[in-house]
Amino acid sequence: MKRSTAARCLSLVLALGLLPAAARADQTYSVLIDGRPLTSSATETGAVLHGGIVFVNVATFTKAFNGLVTFTLNSTAVRVTINRRTGNFVNGSLKSDLNGMPLKLSGAPFALNGDTYVPLTALAVVARATVRLNKAAAIAHVSTAYRAPAARPPAPVLKPSVAPTGS
Repeated sequence: MKRSTAARCLSLVLALGLLPAAARADQTYSVLIDGRPLTSSATETGAVLHGGIVFVNVATFTKAFNGLVTFTLNSTAVRVTINRRTGNFVNGSLKSDLNGMPLKLSGAPFALNGDTYVPLTALAVVARATVRLNKAAAIAHVSTAYRAPAARPPAPVLKPSVAPTGS
């Protein structure tokens, strides 16, 4: 009898989704930065959908922008600098800062298999990039602010207004 009651309770908890997000399977997401994959590995995408929020491996993302990542001694906090903008993130905290100004996160950073994951949107703010999610394909499109300069049209050829006279 105890066994069936425990099984029913577990079924109810699973059905209602009351287990913490970490206990449920996370969906992997592919990240494309200006159309290029964040990682070259087909198995390591660099991002996961965790609790309805796309988180990205902070070291992999920052490396794609030639940025700098600094971890604290106990690896509970991380500082990311991209394009002279710095974000500070603490595992388990929804509070962060960007260049000393408060920044509220959509989800708390966490460690997974020794890597730190931060909400993709927060890192995009540091990198001055925008994010568009394709939920059906599980792809996050990151667009940087950099745009190649437009080609200048050729200078017009000036024709003389008076016909040259020959001698």
